Amino acid sequence: MLKKQTYIGWDIGGAHLKIARLSARRQVQEIKQIACPLWQGISALERAYQSANIMATGSSTCHSITMSGELVDYFANRGEGVRAILSCVHSLLDHPFLVYAGDHGLVSDAHARGHEKSIASMNWHATARWLSQRYEAGILVDMGSTTTDLIPFKAGRIDVDGYDDATRLCAGELVYTGLSRTPLMAIAESIAIDGIKRPIVAEWFANTADVYRILGLLPERADLYPSCDRGDKTIESSARRLERMFGGDWNGDMDAILFKARALADLQQKKIAEALLQLIDKTQLPAYACVVGAGVGHTIVQAIASRLGLRFEPYYQALSDLPVPLHDAACDCATAVSVASLACRGQR
Repeated sequence: MLKKQTYIGWDIGGAHLKIARLSARRQVQEIKQIACPLWQGISALERAYQSANIMATGSSTCHSITMSGELVDYFANRGEGVRAILSCVHSLLDHPFLVYAGDHGLVSDAHARGHEKSIASMNWHATARWLSQRYEAGILVDMGSTTTDLIPFKAGRIDVDGYDDATRLCAGELVYTGLSRTPLMAIAESIAIDGIKRPIVAEWFANTADVYRILGLLPERADLYPSCDRGDKTIESSARRLERMFGGDWNGDMDAILFKARALADLQQKKIAEALLQLIDKTQLPAYACVVGAGVGHTIVQAIASRLGLRFEPYYQALSDLPVPLHDAACDCATAVSVASLACRGQR
């Protein structure tokens, strides 16, 4: 069998395409994240891949993909979405590729048909599987732009109750809250200010990108979509958007808007912390277990772990010989790196 010279991992989400390129020696060489609004149609994936410009092809390149983009409402159901995405990737590459199918591991694109349920939204599984081979015990907390995955693992296996979104939501293994795209009315109905309950309006005037921008905790690379009002991405513009969530107009009072931003961030992080503690208790992870932070919100995960007194490591520490400039990108695109790494190790 011809030895592959390049391994490319794809994580095809509903909002972003993440791609990682590894050498035959398992060294990460390039990582990219591109906006990919799949709810607008499958052509969004075609445009995102072309703009990624990581188009190594031919028999010496192994492409492996995983996805969650099949759940966007452009598709009638997840099965249709999986098939459409696979068909699109096939037309883009025009040669065989591998597809991550959960407990089945990586399967050839020719055998992917009929595995739609195992392929749909299994990107979290690929990352946790890779980490379970690097750590004796731990819990992956992958905070992306929209959702947060919490995946315990120990003794080389993933220890979860759910394998689809509905079950994972009930098990606390999937929390629908993220660093940049979460509507603020999904975090709380109100917050208390000076002893007065201040309701949050049920409108999408602002999102968590505005909250973390105001707090100085939003990396520019984490917010690839227009703001809610399609306005500027400045602290002042975020302050105006956030104040609208409370039914008012911002008067320039930074202390007041900082208070509201901190309150909302704390409530969001409390929700993640509660899910984290419940899973650690339920799975009886040992005291030495590590919280591995991934996703564009991995620094927020670090802050949560620190407050809870838990050992923390960023995802990039599981990778050897990774250049420092790629540390954050590896965390942001952990699943793309993981699925490429699994393919590089020949784990089918």
